[in-house]
Amino acid sequence: MSALSDRVRAVAGLTLLHAADLHLGSPFKGLAAQGELARVFADCTFDAFTRLVDLAIAQQVDGVLLAGDLYDQKDRSLRARLHLKQQLQRLDAASIPSFLVHGNHDPLDGDPGGLALPPSVKVFGAGWEEVELPGYCVQGISFPTPEVKQNLSAAFGRRGPKPTIGLLHCNVGGQAGHSDYAPCTLQDLERAGLDYWALGHVHTRAQYPLAGNALAAYPGNLQGRHVNEPGERGALLVTLDPARELAPTTRFVCLDTVRWHRLELAIDEVDSIDALIELGLTAIARAAGAVPSVVRLQLTGRGPLHPQLQSAERLLELELAVRARLPEQVLLESLRDLTAPGWELERLIASGGLVCEVALQLRQRPAPAQLESLWACAGLDALDAALIEAGLAPLKPQAPALLHQAATRAVDLLEGDSSP
Repeated sequence: MSALSDRVRAVAGLTLLHAADLHLGSPFKGLAAQGELARVFADCTFDAFTRLVDLAIAQQVDGVLLAGDLYDQKDRSLRARLHLKQQLQRLDAASIPSFLVHGNHDPLDGDPGGLALPPSVKVFGAGWEEVELPGYCVQGISFPTPEVKQNLSAAFGRRGPKPTIGLLHCNVGGQAGHSDYAPCTLQDLERAGLDYWALGHVHTRAQYPLAGNALAAYPGNLQGRHVNEPGERGALLVTLDPARELAPTTRFVCLDTVRWHRLELAIDEVDSIDALIELGLTAIARAAGAVPSVVRLQLTGRGPLHPQLQSAERLLELELAVRARLPEQVLLESLRDLTAPGWELERLIASGGLVCEVALQLRQRPAPAQLESLWACAGLDALDAALIEAGLAPLKPQAPALLHQAATRAVDLLEGDSSP
C-alpha cells in the first residue's frame, strides 16, 4: 500500500463489513410461489450474499467479517459450499481479506472438506486465534460441534495497541428466542478490552456500547427466512478509528432480496367485507413496495365484521379473495383473525343467566386437572395421537386457547352477535 493511501486510511478510518447468519440454502417451505417468484425465493439467501460481496468491493472495505451460521445445515449442501467459495474468490481478487467463524448451524465437525478456500480467507478453528494485519487485528473461535455451552468470550483479550475485533457466534445476555449457545454477558465482552465485537447468532439487529469506547453489535441475519424475521435485513459497515480515540461507528445496509411483513389491520371502522379487502390490499402494497415480499395479515380490533370472521369457511374465502388480487411479487403467508366481539365481558357476567355462566369461563383460567378431564372425556387424546403419527402438531398444548375460542363463540351465539 502506498504512503498516500496509508495517510488517507489514517484519516478516514478502517472500514469493515460485518455480516452473520447467512444460512445459505435455507429452504422456504409452505409458500405457493410459482415461476420467477419461486426462483427468487429459492435463490434469495445466495443472492443476498452476492450483494454483500458487491458492497464490499464497491466500498473497498479493509475486511469482511462473517460471524457464523454461514450454512443453514450442519451437512451443508454442495451448492451452498460452492457459492460461498465463489464469492470469497471475488473478495480475494479484489484484495479484500475475509474472516469466518462457524456457529451452531455449521459447526466445524460438519465440514466434508474437498473445497479449498482462497488464501485471503481466514477460517478460525475450535481454539482461539488472533490474526494481525497492518492496520488491525481479528480474534476468533468457531463452534467445533453444534451445541457449545461454555463461554467462548473468556478466551479473548487485547494483545497489542492496534484496533482489535472479536469475531464470535454467541448469545449475549441469554436472549430469548435463540438457543443459549456460547453464553456470555456484556461485562464479559468489556473485560476482553477489544474495540469491536462482530457477533452472530441473534437474528435481530442490535448494538451495545461498551466501556473504553468499544462496541458490540449483531447485524441480524442477511436474509429473513420466515414471518418472525420481518423487515429489512442486511449487514453493518463498521468504521474504526486507527488511533482508538473514537468509538466504532456503524451503518446498516439493506441487502435482502425477499422481505417478510406482519401487518395488523383494525376492523373497528370497517363496515363491509369489500372495504376490508381494499384496506388490506392497500396496506400490503404500502408495506411491500416493489420488493418481493411475504405478508401475514392479522385482523384486529372490534367492529361489525367480527361475527362474519368467526366462520372458518368465510375467513378462508376472504383470504382467497385477497390472494387473487395481490401483485405478482407478493405472497400472502396467511390471513388471521385476532378480532374481538363487540360485547363487554363484565356486562354479560352482571346480566346473569346462561350467558353469564359462559362468560365466566372466559374470565377464569381452567385448571390443568380440568383440561385433562375434558381431553379424556371428549376422546381427544386419540385424536392427538393420530395427529402426531401424521407428523402434525397435537391440539392439547393449544387447549386453553381453544377453550377460550369456544366460549367466545358460544357467547356470540347467545348474544345473537353471529352471522347466519
